Amino acid sequence: MRGEDTDEMATMWWVYSMMSPHKEETIFKKFEYSCDVEARTGAVRIDGVLDLDAGPIINPVTGQPHRVRIDMVGGFGYEIAEMGSATTRTHGLIDLPNNTDSYAQFNELHFNNHGYIRAAA
Repeated sequence: MRGEDTDEMATMWWVYSMMSPHKEETIFKKFEYSCDVEARTGAVRIDGVLDLDAGPIINPVTGQPHRVRIDMVGGFGYEIAEMGSATTRTHGLIDLPNNTDSYAQFNELHFNNHGYIRAAA
């Protein structure tokens, strides 16, 4: 996920790597992950590292979930992404103290180290 195994500009991991010249050592830990793209809900738990909870954007007037999405024709890593809201709490090396009710994106990624894999027509 550092982008070192992908072709230049082939994946978002390569782009993130170029934007982040300082990299910490990779941590190998078990994690819990759940995601429902259609419902715009998900969670990630990595003991001692982070807890992330995500859900749909809530309409401040009605209290009902909004459905907002990006339809990216010829996308870089996905074609449709559902937008949501997430809160991430970090523990340890990386401190993200103000990451409450921030951006979340739910999508299916289909790529390998050469880039995005489009479905056969």
